[in-house]
Amino acid sequence: MSGFYLLLLLIFSACNPTKYVPQDKFILQRNKMITSEKKKVEKKDLKANIKQKSNNRIVGIRFHLGLYNLSNIDKDKGIHPWLRKTGEPPVIFDISEHQKTIVQMKSFLNTKGYFDAIVEDSVIYSKQKAISEYSIDLQEPYKIGRINYIIDDPVLKPYILEDSSSTQLVSGETYQVKNIDNERERIEYLLKDKGFYRFRKDFIYFEADSTREQKTIDLTIHVRSKTLRLPNNEIEEVPFHRYKIGKIFIFLDYDPSEALKDPTNYYKGLDTISYKGFNFIQSNERSTLNYDIVLRLNYLYSDDLYNLTNVEQTRNHLSGLTMIRHVDLYFTEMGQQQVSDTSVFTLDCNLQIVPNKLQSYSIELEGTNSSGNFGASLSLLYQHRNLFKRAEVLNLKLNTSYEALPKETQGYGSMQEYGAEASILFPRLLLPFLEKENFVKKYNPKTNLLTAYNYQRRPEYERTMFVSRFGYNWQGNRYVSHIVTPIDLNVIKLPYIDSAFIDHIDTTSYLAYSYKNTFIAGLSYSFVYTNRKIRRNQDYYYFRFNFSTSGNMVSLLDNLFNDNASKTGNEVFGIEYSQYVKGDFNLMYNTVINDANSIVYRGFFGLGLPYGNSRALPFEKQYYTGGANDIRAWPVRSLGPGSHVPEGTTFYNQTADMKINFNIEYRFKIAWVLEGAFFVDAGNVWAVSKEDTRPGARFQFGTFLSDMAVGSGVGTRFDFSYFLFRLDFGFKMRDPQIQDGSKWVIGNPGYNLSQMTFHLAIGYPF
Repeated sequence: MSGFYLLLLLIFSACNPTKYVPQDKFILQRNKMITSEKKKVEKKDLKANIKQKSNNRIVGIRFHLGLYNLSNIDKDKGIHPWLRKTGEPPVIFDISEHQKTIVQMKSFLNTKGYFDAIVEDSVIYSKQKAISEYSIDLQEPYKIGRINYIIDDPVLKPYILEDSSSTQLVSGETYQVKNIDNERERIEYLLKDKGFYRFRKDFIYFEADSTREQKTIDLTIHVRSKTLRLPNNEIEEVPFHRYKIGKIFIFLDYDPSEALKDPTNYYKGLDTISYKGFNFIQSNERSTLNYDIVLRLNYLYSDDLYNLTNVEQTRNHLSGLTMIRHVDLYFTEMGQQQVSDTSVFTLDCNLQIVPNKLQSYSIELEGTNSSGNFGASLSLLYQHRNLFKRAEVLNLKLNTSYEALPKETQGYGSMQEYGAEASILFPRLLLPFLEKENFVKKYNPKTNLLTAYNYQRRPEYERTMFVSRFGYNWQGNRYVSHIVTPIDLNVIKLPYIDSAFIDHIDTTSYLAYSYKNTFIAGLSYSFVYTNRKIRRNQDYYYFRFNFSTSGNMVSLLDNLFNDNASKTGNEVFGIEYSQYVKGDFNLMYNTVINDANSIVYRGFFGLGLPYGNSRALPFEKQYYTGGANDIRAWPVRSLGPGSHVPEGTTFYNQTADMKINFNIEYRFKIAWVLEGAFFVDAGNVWAVSKEDTRPGARFQFGTFLSDMAVGSGVGTRFDFSYFLFRLDFGFKMRDPQIQDGSKWVIGNPGYNLSQMTFHLAIGYPF
């Protein structure tokens, strides 16, 4: 109860915000934005221009201000300094900051083309509280009219004009400063790709003329010449020069700390080895980096013109190697040569490579709790970052997990799992007989080889699974990645099935077919898009599409060479092979409210269909819900399918062909590493096949909404940067398995807090 009283005291302190506000001052209660043109300019962007922000709120409560108010500002000992440091002092309204906001807001709207926008302000004072209001009438934006070029340097002119069709500026579109900045960057990148190393976007400026036509701005793109100051202080315009690559020096095993500490002795201790026209510089000991691997990822060659794209690809591709910790690339001007009538300068290239540790070991321990079922998992991981001396990465993993099951569960009374996994990542495309140099240069593909074995023992069955997988992944661009797995083999066997569980699955032929020994020979493809930027506190999207199919090639060969092939139930090596198609979508959107608050939305839809040789999806490929990363008010695999209620068994392993899930999580920072969350989860799994005769399990368009489960809850997170520890408490709100009366749980007889489910986990749920 003491914690409850502390919470009440904290809320009371937050509700008394003027405790430490001087009598002649006002606390900034809130900033209010009034605009009827929401779609033209985001209100969030407008609010970002407010100079003075009110105290942060968590679910409408000024939590951090409450912490501050709990302290005694006259005391510098005990808990009081901590409360003030962790909390947040009241934000005293400043009229000068309010006036600066008006100027800032108008300036921002000008960048969006709203030069005639009207920004009005007012302040409401009441009981030492101030509410700042901003009313915005955008008016009609200005459009881009004519676009002209003035290029002073005749050397640059043909390069710019021949690529003018790629411009970021289009006549008739709304004038925006962002597009002008993008155009400057485009021209700079274009010219640097053509060898103009010294060109910068600072040489480009724009002239805007709004006199010709109302609400129209004519743009003139002016590219200045390069200037030199002569000995007599006169300024002379000179043409830009192109640069070619001279010598290339590649520093392997570069040690920046030693180079800074004693550069003279450090560089004296290095040896230079000439290899294929490149100068490799290293210490007396042989480098762990293979020369050919470095050269394969390098796109800079002597006598080639300087090209910014090649520079960035070289840096990015080398940085993508696990055995490389850091890459620094810089150029030194060495002079000039006469090439035809144009002078070309020479750049020596210096590529400094800081290696990573060759091997690493780690231990991962995770605790779980699902509806009172405590468990833990332990993983031992080993990584070698240069297995065959060509930057291959070997990962070995041994893992074991244990979960205690309820007392009423018969059999072993626990779930135990043991596994071993080995994978090798090749930093190249292992795909023979294919011209792939341009593809490799642009997309930096990698090849993955994995093999794994897993043993699981549950009260209802024992299961073994052998996996062997071969595939590729590559970056389509900075936001998109692709994963293709043409070979994905799984052998699943159940050496033991409990007799009671057999009776349970035999109640429907679909379940009986799901729990069979199975051979899966499949292929898969995944498309991933995310615009999330590392260490950027901003909105972002994440989207992933997965598609997989199995058994088609095996079925084709079976029909060609097996005269006794039947419609279903054919075997390979004495095991029935599966045929199915499966696809799912996972979409997530993270929106940042402010530095202390954010909301994450997630939607998931998945569907799998057996066909051909199979009458059911293998249970390993079926969907399930519940658990720490799903609908958290239910233990994992205990919900669904649909409104089906398992009878006569304590073996809960509810799976099906189709899954729909929606999640909303409100996240907020509390203090230090402590974060909090409120969440609502909804969804279920359903059967699609007519073979599945479990009552209430089938998906029906007219009734599937009544089968949706809804859960809510609260959670805490401890964010230590390198890992995040999470504890979530889930409460059932709507249970589709309730047969009589309302399916909404709260208010129903027998509902109490003992029915909540809590989960311990590592990392965010999504």
